[in-house]
Amino acid sequence: MEHHQNDHVPITAVGGVPPLLTVAEASSVLGVGRTTIYKLFAQRQLLALKVLGSTRVSSTDVRALIERQREAAVAE
Repeated sequence: MEHHQNDHVPITAVGGVPPLLTVAEASSVLGVGRTTIYKLFAQRQLLALKVLGSTRVSSTDVRALIERQREAAVAE
């Protein structure tokens, strides 16, 4: 199959999860509201990425947050 420079080639992370999530997608993954995602940005627990004016969240950062929360729960 021939690819041209302007062809859209989807990029997926491990497990088919897109590398960048919308705020709504990140809130769904974490099971929290959108406001909580913005609080996590403010607390520097998640990094907000701007892509052409739209806020995105790295799926890798979301997984890292889940892992940190899990480790904290285990340590309690």
